[in-house]
Amino acid sequence: MAKSSIKCPNCGKMVYVVINHAFCKECNPEGAKTLKEINKEYAGLNKKKGWLNMNDEPNSVDSINLNTLKGIIGEEVYWIGQTINLDKARKGINKVSEINTMFEDFSEQTKEWHLGRIKYFVNNPNFITPITIDDNCCGNVQIIDGNHRYLAKLILNHGKIDCSYSGLVSTLEHLKGWFKMYKVQFTQLKEDGLNYVIGEKEFPIETSKETINAFTENVVEVYRSTMQGRIGCILLQGQNDTWSIPVNSKTLVNEI
Repeated sequence: MAKSSIKCPNCGKMVYVVINHAFCKECNPEGAKTLKEINKEYAGLNKKKGWLNMNDEPNSVDSINLNTLKGIIGEEVYWIGQTINLDKARKGINKVSEINTMFEDFSEQTKEWHLGRIKYFVNNPNFITPITIDDNCCGNVQIIDGNHRYLAKLILNHGKIDCSYSGLVSTLEHLKGWFKMYKVQFTQLKEDGLNYVIGEKEFPIETSKETINAFTENVVEVYRSTMQGRIGCILLQGQNDTWSIPVNSKTLVNEI
């Protein structure tokens, strides 16, 4: 859930707001919610609603695909008053010394300091800790903490980077490289008493129940007309080539 702090245009009070709400609660009771109210409302419910909040799972770390992240946010990072892209970082670290100390106020640091910080992580990849990522507005993915580590990982051409994440669950699954699918698997009971897989069909996870059922009924009829033995079907749900039977599979595809 995206949150930001703005002034209420009516009374000037600083309030935390949900994405597009503009007024404070006193001026518009149905509008903005305070940060405390937001956390109370969504704590423990974020996964069910399709959201993850790092406040709910502060120690949770996910390993994501570096190239997928780069495809979303690009190769350029920003600090107050400074911008460095991958090409400049790759060339620039050869002209500076390592910086192995951390400063809270990046606005006071030069581009050379940032390059030195990146160089430190390039030369010491074991000290690259998880970065912090927030999908604060349905696909607006940002690195909240870890720009130096991100560029260092790109220079090192590592395939993965660890992160603490908050935002849409679907975005995190995309960053992880998960591809959720349904699979209908058809079986035939043979004389030895065992069921053998005789065919299967994959569907995107958003496919409707009606579409899956219609396809299944047609295929079962074809198998029944051409094969001996009991024909069965079952619905599987997959992720990263790992398949399981979903809890509600009987409502989608009935055993024939």
